[in-house]
Amino acid sequence: KLVSVIKYMVCEGAIDGDTVKAADKKKFKTIEGRELTVDSDGTKPYVDDAMCNVFDIEVDNGRFHVVDWVNYPKA
Repeated sequence: KLVSVIKYMVCEGAIDGDTVKAADKKKFKTIEGRELTVDSDGTKPYVDDAMCNVFDIEVDNGRFHVVDWVNYPKA
């Protein structure tokens, strides 16, 4: 179950913070196979129900953005 939650929170490709902040009901495909919807007012983006509050943390295999809670895949 943990693996499916993690895969649901990871998207393919390089999605930078500016793209996340500018998204308006944009869908991003996850490596789990479903889509996350990002909605934003231009400053506060939400990934499904979680607010994204830290952007563009670079790691060896990509980058990540921090959200304020875990989105679980819907059954």
